[in-house]
Amino acid sequence: MQMTPFAWRRDEFVLLRELNHRHFNGLQSIANAIARCGREPTLAQAQARLADLEERIFAHASLHELLSDAPRQGLETHCLALCLTLARMFGREDVAPYVHMDNVPLSAVQAFWMSLLVAELVTNALKHSLAREQGGTIWIDMRRMQQCEVELTVCDSGKASLDDRATREPRIANALVQILSGKIDVLRDDGYVARVRFPLETKQSDDRKALS
Repeated sequence: MQMTPFAWRRDEFVLLRELNHRHFNGLQSIANAIARCGREPTLAQAQARLADLEERIFAHASLHELLSDAPRQGLETHCLALCLTLARMFGREDVAPYVHMDNVPLSAVQAFWMSLLVAELVTNALKHSLAREQGGTIWIDMRRMQQCEVELTVCDSGKASLDDRATREPRIANALVQILSGKIDVLRDDGYVARVRFPLETKQSDDRKALS
């Protein structure tokens, strides 16, 4: 699917707007958590809450550092680090991520957008599908389906019914998929399942773009 200049501008606008909204919500949550520390009945409880908050803020900073550049140590290793950091940020060390990615020759640009997409889909699973679960698993799988097509699947072990799950469209994920010129399907049956297919853009085509 060929992206038009207007579509690129619209998708990037939606992405920037939604990410700014997400950042605002994150800062507001931190402020609320700090305020709750002052209402703890004992000093020990306040200190424990502050220690947990400190760990989550450090995880938040680590996440943004990981997302600020293209993966440098292989996409599978990079995405596993993203998943572990997100679990820390949500205080969900009871959630285990498993990542498998074929050695697909993605361009540096595609690998960058892919890492953002994985982080967003895992965030959706942690915020919605696994929010009420005790423990859980998230699987991330990327395979080369055809010579020029890649499929990414993110699913989890959530047992919540459809009525208990968020029904809003995943706007950030949709914008990222559009930037990748792909298509996303989100299922909510026995767990959260997001399946994305997009055309492979090799390093050679990435280099040609840089020279054009």
